[in-house]
Amino acid sequence: MARGVFTLRRENRESSGRETTVNLAKKLPRVCALVFAVAMALVPVTADAHVDRSVRRSHRRKNWKHAPLTKRDRAIMRRSRLPRWLRPVMIRACKRAHVSTRWVMSRNLYELVKHESSFRPHAKNPYSTAYGLFQFLDSTWRTVGRHKTGSPYYQCLYGLRYVHQRYGNPAGAWSFWRAHHWY
Repeated sequence: MARGVFTLRRENRESSGRETTVNLAKKLPRVCALVFAVAMALVPVTADAHVDRSVRRSHRRKNWKHAPLTKRDRAIMRRSRLPRWLRPVMIRACKRAHVSTRWVMSRNLYELVKHESSFRPHAKNPYSTAYGLFQFLDSTWRTVGRHKTGSPYYQCLYGLRYVHQRYGNPAGAWSFWRAHHWY
């Protein structure tokens, strides 16, 4: 079948099932919109289709803070030592930072954030510009591509990116912190 040519079967009494070939190449923009609208009106919408559309929409958002969590993510959250409020935030940040979600279960990451800020996203060091969960200095915020923010999601996202870029994993960051008391 040639591109833009469709075979239509007439189902009325006069044509008795005769096939008709129609070239839609010239009429494609007008006809395509009409055919699509008719086809979508004829397709029954099920509950599953609605759920699939909502899941797809949430992954398309620029803001990953509200992306749905999978069963695996929930299992990781149950085994994590992080505070309950921080677990889903950290999992979504792991996905966005392109690091393993198993980092959320890491004792090293837990210890690092506990020692840096005691899990307080607005923690401020009175003697320097260090701020947030990962206690970034103003210069560190610039290296991860963002200005200082109070959002726990963005702090986790940039903290995970920093750990991944500089140390490779939370174990490397925590071992450096134990040796120098900064990272």
